[in-house]
Amino acid sequence: MLHTIGDIAAESTEEHAMVAATSESSAKALLSEAHNTFIMETGFDGSLWVCLEEFLQTEFQDPGYMMGLIDLMDDHEEMWKFYREHYIPEKQEYYVTMKVEGRFITKVLAETIKEAKELAVSEYENADFGKLEDIDGDCIIVEDADGDYVWETGDPDPEE
Repeated sequence: MLHTIGDIAAESTEEHAMVAATSESSAKALLSEAHNTFIMETGFDGSLWVCLEEFLQTEFQDPGYMMGLIDLMDDHEEMWKFYREHYIPEKQEYYVTMKVEGRFITKVLAETIKEAKELAVSEYENADFGKLEDIDGDCIIVEDADGDYVWETGDPDPEE
């Protein structure tokens, strides 16, 4: 932001950005102009920022939506870790494996092992290969994010 202010000051006085001096009042005006320039240049003339509050109240609160959005970024693993730690710390990643003439593995966010199993079953039932009729007959394995076993069909139902 400060580089942008210096660049704007230099442009307006036709000086090099490093030597463009500004007073406090002009620095505030330049800061405001830099902020507006940043928003207009990075948000398609501001159109991306029009619904910012709506985005923060809806899509940003939806971990599934944010997982898809963050997966598109170059540093998606670090961004996803940051999002999880700061905005949904009560949820953990579970990898759930189910036998479907092979294996069906899905990543879910849940607060408990039981919730992870239920979410995975729901994803399993609604997967692209169509609604399945009987999933209780096959083995379901739940592992934590480190790949450690936490539950399997035949074990007592998870309490947590």
